[in-house]
Amino acid sequence: MTPFFQDSIDTLMSSRSTEDVRFQLLKIAHLLGFENFAFGTRAPSLDSSPKVIMVNSYTDSWNELYQKNDFILIDPIVKKATFSTEPILWENELTESNDFCDAAKDCGLSIGWSNAIHKPNGASSLFSVCRSLESLTDKELNKISPYLYWVSNLAVQTLERVNNEYAGVVLTEILTPREIEILKWSSEGKTANEIAIILGISVRTVTFHITNSVAKLNACNKTSAIIKAVSLGLLDI
Repeated sequence: MTPFFQDSIDTLMSSRSTEDVRFQLLKIAHLLGFENFAFGTRAPSLDSSPKVIMVNSYTDSWNELYQKNDFILIDPIVKKATFSTEPILWENELTESNDFCDAAKDCGLSIGWSNAIHKPNGASSLFSVCRSLESLTDKELNKISPYLYWVSNLAVQTLERVNNEYAGVVLTEILTPREIEILKWSSEGKTANEIAIILGISVRTVTFHITNSVAKLNACNKTSAIIKAVSLGLLDI
């Protein structure tokens, strides 16, 4: 690692705004042999669809084309990252001839590397670097992969620090341990009477906690509250 690269990492970690982070990530991408970077996050939300936020160094014309055509719905990199934590090489995925792949290649966005991070609270992020020329060789990947993994994790940490929208809801504060415990027993088919006996509390108290859980999760009933708690990583069944 060169002193200049370490300086860029240090500056990234002390960034104070999203624009500062964007500038430093682009500088680091250049140092690692790439032309552009992209970072996107999909954060869970209790009262709406998951919030998707992106920051990148792409041209305005590409970003506008991407949003206008809802390319996020057919982007093969995003699709694979949804279910994988393995590094993704773009040349292995951008093989079909369709609107997205053709447009990406026309814009010089065909050679790249991406890494997805999935968090227990249901939030996920995708960090990518790319260039228009020269395929990534095994030798180059062996050399730069440790730095790419490091930077992708730092991007998550730094952006969450400067802008809490990237972190999503603070799920640990949504339900109390008792509410989670009662939902757990409910998910196993236990009635309010049975849960009251198991926990040594009144049926009224059990019902009180279930009602609170349903309200906090913006659910319509106990069953939907359980489903939502599971999807947010609050409950294991």
